[in-house]
Amino acid sequence: MSFPVFPWDSPEVREWRTKVQKKYEQEELLAWLVYRRFSIYLSLLLASSNRLSPNLITTMGVFSGLLGACLPWWVMSDEGIFLSILAVHLSYFLDLIDGEIARIRGQFSDVGRWLDRLLEGTLLAAVLSMGAKTLLDAGLGGYIGLWISSVFARVFARHGFTEVIPVLPTSSLRVSSLYLNFLSFAAGPLGFTLWILFAILFKLSVMLAFPYLLFALGTGYQLAYLYLIVGKRAGGNNEKPR
Repeated sequence: MSFPVFPWDSPEVREWRTKVQKKYEQEELLAWLVYRRFSIYLSLLLASSNRLSPNLITTMGVFSGLLGACLPWWVMSDEGIFLSILAVHLSYFLDLIDGEIARIRGQFSDVGRWLDRLLEGTLLAAVLSMGAKTLLDAGLGGYIGLWISSVFARVFARHGFTEVIPVLPTSSLRVSSLYLNFLSFAAGPLGFTLWILFAILFKLSVMLAFPYLLFALGTGYQLAYLYLIVGKRAGGNNEKPR
């Protein structure tokens, strides 16, 4: 598979896709399958206007993530969760847009990279907040601690691993097949939001535990896999312990 495309893309748009977007093997499934197909048009429009800088767009994504974290508690019942999901996906979409515009204009900075990490943090905070409020509304507040622990374990395992080995092996593993890539998305933060949305829209309270179970299983698998990789690396290291 290659770059995300639409049948009606002009040759110019297709050329820009190869310059500023990623191939299937390098991209997250939701971005490649849906958001990147639309984002290039907005990115080209904004890049030509010079009115919004990539850093400003990233900042907008940060505020959208913060809004997503607050909405479940500001707006009661399912409406707050629904609006939070919209805010999370807007934040994610803006994260894609800012990178494309930066590559179109050739504008890169340390501030931009720092803002990207901040946006990622607020996006995860929104998912964490949404999941906690959903549990509380369902009368399962006693499991909020497990939910928080699962999210933090996943995040710190990922970033802690890259301190030891720069490249995440899970990235190449998930794109080795479409089936694994879908499972990785379905058991991840963005997949979690869509499962919750599905349960809310169709009033399927009986399946409310499914997104949490899937996220927990995905986290457990990722932790075990990364542990094995680090263990193999340590086993091949002949340096004496300090």
